[in-house]
Amino acid sequence: MTPTDRLVPGDYDGDGKTDVAVHRPSTGTWYILNSSDGSVRIAGWGVHGQEQFNTVDDIPVPGAYEISNYAQISGNPGLCPQ
Repeated sequence: MTPTDRLVPGDYDGDGKTDVAVHRPSTGTWYILNSSDGSVRIAGWGVHGQEQFNTVDDIPVPGAYEISNYAQISGNPGLCPQ
């Protein structure tokens, strides 16, 4: 972990247990340790190809944004105070 990484726990694999997850603002990368099978998922948010749309001020906001039983990665582009 880096000093700017943010812990963002949530049930990302839908097994009803909280998964350990970290968001790295400098790259927009999420690192998720799935509790169901111990696998690691690495996902980007705010990154498209070689372009990076996220900023270090973005605030990670995991939640169930569709009809699902698991948390999904998302962010708020620096609009909320920390």
